[in-house]
Amino acid sequence: MSTSIGYRPDIDGLRSVAVVPVVLFHAGLPGVGGGYVGVDVFFVISGFLITSILRREIEARRFSILGFYERRARRILPALFAMLAVTLLASAAIQSPKFFAETGKAAVATALFASNLLFWKTNDYFAPALEMQPLLHTWSLAVEEQFYIVFPPLLWALALLGGRWVRIGLAAALAGSFALAALGVAQGANWAFFLLPPRAWELGLGAALAYGMAPAAAPRALREAVGALGLAAILAPVFLYSSATPFPGLAAAPPALGAAALIWAGRAGGSGVNRLLATRLPVAIGLLSYSLYLWHWPVLTLVRTVLVTTELPMGAMAGALLAILALSWASWRFVERPFRSRGPDGVPRGRIFAGSLAGIAVFAGLGWAAYATAGAPGRFPPEVQRIYALAENANGKYDRCGAAEADALYCPLDPDAPPAGPAELLIWGDSHARMLLAPLDDATRALGIPAARRIVVGCPPMVGFDRPAMGGRLGCSRNAERVLADLEGRPDMATVILMAHWLGHFGAGAPGHADGGTGDLRETGALDLHGDRFERLSQALEITVDRLLASGRRVILLGPTPVMDFEPPEMVAQHTRWNRIPPPGPSLAAIAADQRAALGTLERLAEKPGVTLVPLTPTICGERCPYMSDGLPIYRDADHLSLEGARRHFSAYLTDALTSLGR
Repeated sequence: MSTSIGYRPDIDGLRSVAVVPVVLFHAGLPGVGGGYVGVDVFFVISGFLITSILRREIEARRFSILGFYERRARRILPALFAMLAVTLLASAAIQSPKFFAETGKAAVATALFASNLLFWKTNDYFAPALEMQPLLHTWSLAVEEQFYIVFPPLLWALALLGGRWVRIGLAAALAGSFALAALGVAQGANWAFFLLPPRAWELGLGAALAYGMAPAAAPRALREAVGALGLAAILAPVFLYSSATPFPGLAAAPPALGAAALIWAGRAGGSGVNRLLATRLPVAIGLLSYSLYLWHWPVLTLVRTVLVTTELPMGAMAGALLAILALSWASWRFVERPFRSRGPDGVPRGRIFAGSLAGIAVFAGLGWAAYATAGAPGRFPPEVQRIYALAENANGKYDRCGAAEADALYCPLDPDAPPAGPAELLIWGDSHARMLLAPLDDATRALGIPAARRIVVGCPPMVGFDRPAMGGRLGCSRNAERVLADLEGRPDMATVILMAHWLGHFGAGAPGHADGGTGDLRETGALDLHGDRFERLSQALEITVDRLLASGRRVILLGPTPVMDFEPPEMVAQHTRWNRIPPPGPSLAAIAADQRAALGTLERLAEKPGVTLVPLTPTICGERCPYMSDGLPIYRDADHLSLEGARRHFSAYLTDALTSLGR
């Protein structure tokens, strides 16, 4: 049987079906909440085309590993290097030191085809938001290139044993990879999204088609049905999925199988859908698909950075899409096409390999320079540097534990204070509790109350839930059980203050916040909880409060603080740079609507004897909730106040609150 596939214009058209939803989804166009499935379509196409070429060469005894990697270098690297050069230059002109340092680190990983590993390991709670990382999209390129490092020699080795062993190996690898992906998604683990092993089945699906693991021909009626169902299986998730859909796992099967169905239908004789995909417009977009994918995300993220928004206005979105199209055409015409040619006028193999190694070294070096210089803050005028420096100050000395042992359960509230007697008060919570350590220290010092703290960033102070998406190492519920067990056996610490990012932890399950909040808390199964996600989270917090009360503690719940839908330091800095007046903060009504569900849980718990709720939002907000004062931000990111901002708004207030409650 011939293994030659010839040129398939319908596959270029299928590339357009993959790339357009990805671009529109990332642009934020309403209605395409599952556009990210286009990446899965790309994986299947890639697996089919590359394996078809490999099979033909192996069976003709013309396979060369150098020849294969030369083709990959010509196809991938020139346009990638062009994108990296422009992105690093634009980021240096636009991004804050914090974000530019992260972009530099991502450039190193991208040059080494390891960015998927970087983003998988980027579990730092305070890392700049990945959605504002202009090189985030390179994770899929890394997955592909890692696959093609190991796949060709393995395929060649299996082919020596015969085609039957190739098919057995592909089937086993495909099944194992798919099972691993389903398991990872069920566990809420982000490695299922970023790493090669749980993604390999999609590339393997295309490879299986290339090795004839489907009928070579079929009746026209069957081809038409399969073609129509294949297109529907791709497009339905584009419109029906959202960022809340557990993915990839089982949810990746429809788009991947849909792509495979269209590839098969076209190979088996064609269908109406294949003929439609082979028309001029889909093919033209498909030819640009690699450049479109490369350029769309950096343009969108950098435009969002300049406008200090995660949701582009329609005018800005249209302008960004036109810029993406223009850059993509230029990249295809002047970068991709010339370097792909191996004819007399093309770039010879030696120069391709030398240029590839040089490009990898240059961009890894430039990225490392940006990271090692902490984002080169000297790029900005002094007034802008001051804004960013305030944001970087975080919690000052309160980020340290002080004289306590490394494995101590509690840290002194003031890490620089001399050892005191037994603590009367415990502050327990996550980074939002740590955010308030400075004003709480001021308050307890003024009132002469010895205090300690238990802070685990990312973990709410309650049993029954963990955060596996942060590597499983936090052990949130285990931490809570340890604190509760300790308190049950000691007479001091009569008062426990609970504070957390309530809106974040509860928001992902709260009415009206289906896509909000951190959303990655997972039940441990140790508690008998019922109802929807929000109700189960509320019950877990109530169980924790009840156990504190049963141990003889008084409980003080600190209410949520206003959460912005932008990064205040970026907002202030960008407007200062361009001499623009920053917009006002959100209205109190909008903030109250965001907080309503989570605050309702806290208010209900405060009805219990021994529990008091101390609201914090009214201390910051009037009719509006400011994010800056005297031209400087009082926040260091969207939901954490800066050290100065926390002290300004809460030191005196918390002193008065603790005074009114008595010791």
